[in-house]
Amino acid sequence: MTESAFTQEILYKHILDNISDGIYVITPQRRIVYWNPAAEKITGHTRQDVVGKTCCETFLRQIDEEGSPSCGACPGSLALEDQTNHEKNVYFEHRDGFRVPVLLKATPILGPGGTLIGVAHIFQDNTTNEIIYQNLEELKKQVYVDRLTGLFNRQYLEMRIAGKIDEFRRYNWKFGLIFIDVDHFKDVNDRYGHAAGDEILKLVAQTFQANTRPSDVFGRWGGEEFVGLISSAEEQDLFKLARRFRMLVANSNLRRESEVIHVTISVGATLVNLEDTVESLVSRADQLMYQSKQNGRNRVTMEFTNPLST
Repeated sequence: MTESAFTQEILYKHILDNISDGIYVITPQRRIVYWNPAAEKITGHTRQDVVGKTCCETFLRQIDEEGSPSCGACPGSLALEDQTNHEKNVYFEHRDGFRVPVLLKATPILGPGGTLIGVAHIFQDNTTNEIIYQNLEELKKQVYVDRLTGLFNRQYLEMRIAGKIDEFRRYNWKFGLIFIDVDHFKDVNDRYGHAAGDEILKLVAQTFQANTRPSDVFGRWGGEEFVGLISSAEEQDLFKLARRFRMLVANSNLRRESEVIHVTISVGATLVNLEDTVESLVSRADQLMYQSKQNGRNRVTMEFTNPLST
């Protein structure tokens, strides 16, 4: 290797190792040969976890927005087939078990004579809740944050709901509320212990934090119950968002030694109306959540103005 080529190689590696986007490279046999520090930061998986494995063997286990496995139809596979660029919004599985939204881009790497020698993947953390939680460390010193999950607590949620109802009456700013309960949570505590139960609650909370829009707020209502305030909501948007959270939790897991613990959530979703109080709005969403429980769990129940809209 010439001195110029050697210097250039060091330069390229320095750039890739220090860029903020996650980057990994696969061979035509789909084996991962490079994994940069940003990829470790975004996913929690180290290069020792993934380098040398095929992309479908890794712990990323990417799924699409419908919860379907993306392996075989992911941007990297498509780039290997047609040697063009592809991109897609997918969810990686973080090392801690929750789902991380990323925009994944794949571009073919061509060698001498146009021979395909691999595919470079570039991905960005699509988490959009940074604005909401940028002051979280300061809030932890106060009384508005749940110590276990790091989400806002019931006291803060009640205050925010009251404020949102007042805004709705003044300015007609619609919003929705989703009430969430972890299914069979007592069984998790009984079978795996309360420490595992706490980890499950943190896993569910991390799913909400990683996938919350800047305008929305999630908090722990109490026990295994969570509440989400969804701004600027219309019926179908609220229903779609609630179903996405249900799907993401169902596709997350907690790994403990040789065991993998999965949980699901039951969800009730409702829009505010002019007669609502904090109590009536939460109670209505709570009752809709119980309908989800009664109808088999791991589902979303919502009252629609037009039932045909579902």
